[in-house]
Amino acid sequence: MERSRGVRRSTGRCSMRDDGELDHYEIAYLCGGPARVAMVALLALHRDGRLRIWAARHRLSVVRREPRDAVETAAFEAVPGKGALLGAALKEIAGSAAVREIGRRLRAEGLLPGSRLASLWQRRRVRTARAARERLAERERSASDLLRRVAATGTAGIEDTTIRRTFEIPDPKPVDLPRGRWTGSDPTHGAPSHRYGGGGYDSGGGGGSD
Repeated sequence: MERSRGVRRSTGRCSMRDDGELDHYEIAYLCGGPARVAMVALLALHRDGRLRIWAARHRLSVVRREPRDAVETAAFEAVPGKGALLGAALKEIAGSAAVREIGRRLRAEGLLPGSRLASLWQRRRVRTARAARERLAERERSASDLLRRVAATGTAGIEDTTIRRTFEIPDPKPVDLPRGRWTGSDPTHGAPSHRYGGGGYDSGGGGGSD
């Protein structure tokens, strides 16, 4: 049996949900993979003030460690008390068990192919799922909800220019700078000082963007 709308279809062991039933994490995984899920989670935490994105420093810091779901728990675990680089946190969240579970669930429901080999035997199902993802991305492109819009379109859906650019550029690479002259007995005299080119992490500049 097949419905004319949505993607619910009889497939034996599992059925594909109507794409209107998907949450923002599932939309993110379908349209952009694990990294998109991580981005959406960090944006959600930043938007309601539980986490701050320091654009100039390309860093994250926790304001209130109050996770509301498994992905947010993974996000907070990726940002320790001293904070974390944005790119490093995104990578850790994307590889978390919580995000892997989203992918597992979507594959079990037929919205993603189980493996490349399996997809060769399920071409019709793969085509159906791909069409659903394309329709989903197009529909959510103009969504009023920020998280659903970003889940479907990526950084293009972020209206805040500063935050959008912060997600679009990689973490700055550390640069070894020589220490200044020192006349005391500091045993570390002469050791390189690790700073970050372009990020100004220890310069005191930069602030969070709301």
